[in-house]
Amino acid sequence: MDDEAQVRTIAERLLTYFGYQVSLAKDGAEALSLYQEAFRSHAPFGATILDITVPAGMGGIECMRKLREFDPEVKVIVSSGYATDPVMHDFKQYGFKDVVMKPYEVEEMSATLFRVTTELTPAVRVTL
Repeated sequence: MDDEAQVRTIAERLLTYFGYQVSLAKDGAEALSLYQEAFRSHAPFGATILDITVPAGMGGIECMRKLREFDPEVKVIVSSGYATDPVMHDFKQYGFKDVVMKPYEVEEMSATLFRVTTELTPAVRVTL
């Protein structure tokens, strides 16, 4: 989930290259809806990447809370271009499983998703 279309497009290409199925959301409300729909369809997302700041909608922290209420086992990666944001340093305190900085780097994104999804089956779906 990211409010910037260009970031979503780049992330989608990167994740598709890694072999993931990708769903895109422009804000937390849309990400929550996509997650719930996939979960109820018995095709849950293996990981969700949420941008912290969404000026015109629900951001990553609020979305994370709502996802946890819906599915306490949700695996969420926090994403931001603001390295100084406290969430990026204490991501586990906020309930996130891992962190990935923007701009995305191939090796970092791959390693982060691997860490978060290794206990899942190879056919993992990711929402961003």
